[in-house]
Amino acid sequence: MPLSLSELVAHPLVTIGGSIGRDVLYDAHVALKQLGTATRIAWQTDQPQTLVNFVRVGLGVGITNALAMSVPDTAGVVVTEVGTPADGRTAAVFWNPHRDTPRAAHALLEAILATPPPRGTVPCRRSHQHHARPGSPHRSEG
Repeated sequence: MPLSLSELVAHPLVTIGGSIGRDVLYDAHVALKQLGTATRIAWQTDQPQTLVNFVRVGLGVGITNALAMSVPDTAGVVVTEVGTPADGRTAAVFWNPHRDTPRAAHALLEAILATPPPRGTVPCRRSHQHHARPGSPHRSEG
């Protein structure tokens, strides 16, 4: 069972992205801001491995997205889910099925559709509108 975001705010946090006080909000910042509770961001970095290293030496509790945590060496730290998928972000690819798609874009879209979602992510349910394959300008779904 994932930890709740409210459990984390009792600890100094290590986050990815931005400078403290700037208006740039990364995934963790958006989720924490929605809590409406004061949080203590002790350290910020742009590198997932640095986040893990800060946590490993006891500078705080790290929070970032699951995809970023698939990259660093996490030996010696505990990695667990926090919050719900609604607390995260949605990434999607869109195209107009009624227009011709350049070959390069077609190849990229086909590769995306054929690739399983990265570990640590939750696939979104496709709507009927998104079933048209790239490069099929006259296909429509009913």
